[in-house]
Amino acid sequence: MTITEKWGARKIADRYRGIIVLTTDLQTGEENCIGCMGCVRACPDHCIYIEVERREGHRGRYPVKFIVDLSLCSFCGLCVEACPTPSLIHSHIWQYGGYSRSDLLLGKEKLLKWGDEEQARRGDAELITGKRSQQRRIKEREGVSTEAKDESAGEGEQA
Repeated sequence: MTITEKWGARKIADRYRGIIVLTTDLQTGEENCIGCMGCVRACPDHCIYIEVERREGHRGRYPVKFIVDLSLCSFCGLCVEACPTPSLIHSHIWQYGGYSRSDLLLGKEKLLKWGDEEQARRGDAELITGKRSQQRRIKEREGVSTEAKDESAGEGEQA
């Protein structure tokens, strides 16, 4: 019998640095990553690989590929600190392993899935990191500009 079977698992502290995951904006449903490559430049272990492209409606560049190599990662958190948006957060996943090195290469889909689970458990990534989502800013600006146009059109019709 293991300790976790006898007494249950311990509560993990909110500051715990587990596997790094990608997040989506909970209000807009879009990915928070703007492809600035800040995390790639900040990583001392060179364990993050990103391919980006320009896409309509996405602020900055869109990450087509986002790969984290856990066999190299030291969980230092420099990538999370370097990121200007709340797209990277530390998860509370501490039990992860594999039988080969390729099992430790985490792709974008898995990172986003874990990020959604982490946000469901801990709250919005903006609250976790204290950073503002660029995608949400765009939606808010578009909403304000369309509301202003609607109001001005309504005033013109009344006159």
